[in-house]
Amino acid sequence: MISSVTLASIPIVVNGKLNMVYENQTVLQSLLQADELVEHSCVDYGVNRQTHTVCATCSVKWINTTSHQRFKACQVPVKAEMVLQTRPFQ
Repeated sequence: MISSVTLASIPIVVNGKLNMVYENQTVLQSLLQADELVEHSCVDYGVNRQTHTVCATCSVKWINTTSHQRFKACQVPVKAEMVLQTRPFQ
């Protein structure tokens, strides 16, 4: 039997645009859900594609916040009302 799970959506702002994304996922997963182009190559889907893991050893997924914090998108859980910048600040 397949069970259905309802995922709650939370708002985040990416490059000045409001997006609704699922809670309880990483910033990288949220950016991909929001159709943002983010370089990523270390996702290991393994056996279970719903609970995939990431290696977090590369340096191509650095994300900036508008408060000038910098982190790897695959290591940080998304939080409601995050303001993210994937492109250089203008």
